[in-house]
Amino acid sequence: AIAIKTGCASHAEALEACLPNGTGGFTNRVHTFKCKPLNRKIMFGCCTRCADLGIKRKEAVLAKNAANFRVINELSRQHTNFTMARKHKYYNNKKDALENPDEVLTIIIDGMSKCHWDNPVLPRRARHSKELKDASFYEYTPDGALVTGLETKFLFLTDTLIGGPKSGMNKTVDLVMRILDLLKDVNKIPTARARRVLNLQFDNCGVNKNYMVFVMASMLVHNGMFTHVNVDYMHVGHTHEDIDQWFSVLKQWFNTLDKNVATTEKLMIALRESYEHLHVEELPAIRDFAALLAPHAIQQAHLRGHSKGFSYRFFKNSANVVEGMYQT
Repeated sequence: AIAIKTGCASHAEALEACLPNGTGGFTNRVHTFKCKPLNRKIMFGCCTRCADLGIKRKEAVLAKNAANFRVINELSRQHTNFTMARKHKYYNNKKDALENPDEVLTIIIDGMSKCHWDNPVLPRRARHSKELKDASFYEYTPDGALVTGLETKFLFLTDTLIGGPKSGMNKTVDLVMRILDLLKDVNKIPTARARRVLNLQFDNCGVNKNYMVFVMASMLVHNGMFTHVNVDYMHVGHTHEDIDQWFSVLKQWFNTLDKNVATTEKLMIALRESYEHLHVEELPAIRDFAALLAPHAIQQAHLRGHSKGFSYRFFKNSANVVEGMYQT
C-alpha cells in the first residue's frame, strides 16, 4: 500500500518508507520487482466492486447525501447476495458429495501463497538471526486439494524451475488428473450407473479458467468417466474457503518449524510426521497438455467471453455429443 501511495520507482524505495517486511510480509525477492507488478500482486485478492462501493459510500456520508447512501447500500446488498450465491453453490456441492458418495465427487484445488513459504530452510532458532536475513528461500510452489468426504488432504510441491509457456494452465490440468488417479487407486471415484458428477472448484484466475480446463472437463464426460462435470469459480476477493484455512495451518507450522528442511525430501518427511492424513509429493515434471491439443487446432484464442462466467457444466446431449453451458 505504501508503494502505491509513494509512487516509487522500485520496491526498494518503498521499503525505506517502512513497508512491512519479515514473516508474513513481502520477501526480498519481491522487493526487486517494479511497483506496477507489485501493485497487481497487492490488489489480486481485493474485490474492486467492494472497494468502489466503499469509496462511494464514504463520499455520500461526507456529502450528507442520504439518497445516494441508500442506493449504494442496496447495491452492496445485491453484490453480497451475488458473491454468497457462488459460495452456497460450493457448499451445496459438498453436501451433495457427502450424501451421495457413489454419485458425486467434489474437489477444491488452490495454490498456496508463495509468501507463506518464504522462510529460510533452517531451524527457527537460527532462522531469525540478523546474519540470515538474506538467506535462501524455499523455492517450491505448493498446491493443495481437498476432496469432500475424504480425510486425506493432498499437497503437491513443484520446483519454480519447472514450467515454461502455458505452464500454469498445464499444471492445473495435471493436478486434476493426478488427484483423479490417486482417488481411483483407493476406489473413491463415483461408480453409479445413471449419475456420476465431478465438481471442480477453483480460484477465478487465468491459469484455472482457460481452454485446457474446459477441454479436460469435456474429455472426462466424453470418455464416460463422468456424466456431468461442473467447473465453478468464486468472485475475486471472495474466494476464502476451507482450503485457505488449511493453508493457514500449514503456514503457521512452517513458520514455527524447528527442523532442518533444506531438501524437498526432508520437508516431505517433516510434513508426514506432523500430519497423519496427508498425501504430499513432489511433481518432477508438468505434462504438456497444450502440445497434446495443438494437433487438433484447439487454442486459447478460440475461446471468447469465458471470463464473464462463474459456473460451467459439461454433459452429453440427446445426440450423445458433449455440450457445455455456463452461468454468469
